[in-house]
Amino acid sequence: MLDPAFAIGRVYAPALVGQAIQLADGKRVLVGTFSRVAGTDVAVAGFYNLARLLAGSTQLDAGFQANVAGLRGEITQVVPLANGQLLVLGLNPASLLQIGGISRVGLLRLNTDGTADAAFSPSAVAPTLTPRSVVEQPDGKLVVGGFLGAANGTSSPAVVRLNTDGTVDASFQTLLSNGPSDEVKTVLLQPDGKIIIGGNFTTVQSQPRRALARLLPTGALDTGFNAALPAGTQAGSLALQPDGNLLALLGGNGTRTLRRLLPTGAADASWQPGMNFGGPNASYFGPLALQADGKVLVATSALLYDGAPIGRLVRLLPTGALDASFANQTAAADGERYPYSLQVLPNGQLLVGGQPVPFGSPGAQPTPLAVLSAGGVYLPAAAPTVQQLGSVLDVVRQPNGQLLVGGDFNEINGQAAGYVARLDANGTPDPAFTTACNGVVNSVALQADGKVLLAGRFGYVAGTVRRGLARLLPGGALDGAFAPPLQPVDNSSSSQIQQVALQPDGNVLLTGYFNLRPNPAARPQVLARVLGTTGQPDPGFVPADSTGGFTLRVQPDGRILVGGASRRLAPGAIRPVLVWRLLPSGALDNSFALTPVDATRETVLALDASGRIYVGNKFSAYGAVPTSDVARLLPTGAPDASFVASLSGTVYSLTALAVQPNGRVLVGADILRGNAYYGLARLLPMGAEDVGFLPGGGPGLDVVRLLVQPDGAILTAGTFQQVSGLPVNGLARLLDAHVLAVAAPQPLARLDAWPVPAHDYLHLRLDAAARPRQVQLLDALGRAVLTQSTPLSELTLNTSGLPRGVYVLRVGYAAGTTNRRVVLE
Repeated sequence: MLDPAFAIGRVYAPALVGQAIQLADGKRVLVGTFSRVAGTDVAVAGFYNLARLLAGSTQLDAGFQANVAGLRGEITQVVPLANGQLLVLGLNPASLLQIGGISRVGLLRLNTDGTADAAFSPSAVAPTLTPRSVVEQPDGKLVVGGFLGAANGTSSPAVVRLNTDGTVDASFQTLLSNGPSDEVKTVLLQPDGKIIIGGNFTTVQSQPRRALARLLPTGALDTGFNAALPAGTQAGSLALQPDGNLLALLGGNGTRTLRRLLPTGAADASWQPGMNFGGPNASYFGPLALQADGKVLVATSALLYDGAPIGRLVRLLPTGALDASFANQTAAADGERYPYSLQVLPNGQLLVGGQPVPFGSPGAQPTPLAVLSAGGVYLPAAAPTVQQLGSVLDVVRQPNGQLLVGGDFNEINGQAAGYVARLDANGTPDPAFTTACNGVVNSVALQADGKVLLAGRFGYVAGTVRRGLARLLPGGALDGAFAPPLQPVDNSSSSQIQQVALQPDGNVLLTGYFNLRPNPAARPQVLARVLGTTGQPDPGFVPADSTGGFTLRVQPDGRILVGGASRRLAPGAIRPVLVWRLLPSGALDNSFALTPVDATRETVLALDASGRIYVGNKFSAYGAVPTSDVARLLPTGAPDASFVASLSGTVYSLTALAVQPNGRVLVGADILRGNAYYGLARLLPMGAEDVGFLPGGGPGLDVVRLLVQPDGAILTAGTFQQVSGLPVNGLARLLDAHVLAVAAPQPLARLDAWPVPAHDYLHLRLDAAARPRQVQLLDALGRAVLTQSTPLSELTLNTSGLPRGVYVLRVGYAAGTTNRRVVLE
């Protein structure tokens, strides 16, 4: 069961904003993965959700949100229409857009209040329409570009025009090429009614037109426009200048170039040539936006423009040269994250949405929604927080009972955080811990001296450059003496450290995808060791394997267990084994038995007090032992035939293992039983499933870390979103009466409550010397029904609105929690 003495809350992370647009009335519409905006929950439609902000405000439009709460389907974007309505675009024909009893394929029109417009029904093109871009003509008709699947199940790029009721305008006909990957990505309307289309196609109306074409208002090809682009070219974002010239972001053949074309399609010779976007993985197209003075804004995944370093949002002069007066580094350089949406507002400011990016400075906290000045300066108070449920990826317990957690989150249990936090023993955040990373923390390790290692995918810690690996002093400040020389990898500002592990001599093992070599262009490493004193690479460690995807467990004697999946152990040799052992030097330990195993997932490992090794993966046998998904090895590496695991249901993957003091094995896994998914199970010491474990269901999918506390309580961390049907995500503590006998904990501090039974009011006297931080009243299911933060030493709770029954009164002090049962009558 959930531990009622452990803070039950939510873990939130920055969401993704796929689109942010300001409407003519000043309201702003957001499309993205968020489930909460400005601290208010938002109904979930699908992968992308829909929200609208009030004009001139960062708060949600409550009436609109109430009306779209029933919206379901895979939304990709919205198009604002001239009459104030919104056109919602769907992902593909297989995903219906549904609201208020109305279902539509591909396109759904909403009224200004968020209700469905039943008069719009694009049934003539359903069920095959996959829209990519839609533009509204002055007469209200819609020109749609994207894919239009044929009746035989094949797909072809399409441009169709719909009447105001959604029916197809038969007078508009356009036939494009029919390649397997062809599509129309962008539709642009000229003032004269002609239509520019861009994407991945080679012919229009049987005429050669690669990537770009212009259509007459009838849909026929305009032969007066021919860009004559080279083979392999694709067109992404487009922007039409007031003089009729066309800006087109073009890709292909390993380059990404912004070109300006004359109204005939010929290249504009006044646009500075050769200004390519460069760097690894510089493949992202746009978007583009034009400022009133003719300068050009470009959102990009590239790291370079004409060889000059850039951030994720840059501005070019009308000549095509980089505008040095713009804050071109405002959106910090991380090529794996970049804006998806860009709009120049009527006041000249810039509205930017996309993947979470550190705006303002490279070490800032990432945000998916930002408002910038016309010159690119970040305005932090101009946009609301946009969040989705986050995850806790690792947890360690300090000797004083506090917990250190890392993961993908910017808020935990109501307190802002930067991907790492310290919690009191009762789960409430420790306000004295303020250190923040600017990216995900995958792994946390606690040294014997109290210092803390953080590893993950971040570029800064406490405002100081630390690419993927850092160490904190016991109080939480950055340890400046530990400075690993990690280099950026590929198109990222950081290295990706998946796990750190401490050796008995204090040196630190790393796995992941990183570069410790002086040359930034050197081949990334996947397993290395740094000195525990300074973080410098240890040249004496030469690992026997170099193919990646590892899980590490260090044995007490310093030897290193490595878990992978069919890894190469010597040049030119493939040995399909899930676990092997290295000597402290990194050399292969030939005394460890290697057992071939057919498996399809990454390996997780655990050790018990006897030195036996538990291996988790997706397999049906481990060597000759018919054990499923979990095996036990003897200290020599040989399979233990006495242990035969059997989990009920369909096991899709294993994500965590932990051995309890009584020999039972906790298994974090994605398990389907009937119509429900479960994330945690337990095996008895010989491998049989413990069918009496977690009768309420426990955490949902993706438990990635398990920690058994000295008192037997089980900490679970991961990406799960509920526990036993309750809205608990990321981190939970479970009580287990069958782990070991534990004396009842003594109260940490005095807690007086009267009268008991209570009626309308409950009076409390707290221990001021123990620094009370929070008072909560929990119902029989462990849910907080009343919470008061920063309480006085004497206070009164109003319980008049609560149902009669038995409750748990929980007071969180700085050193832990004091509980007592109270009765309300």
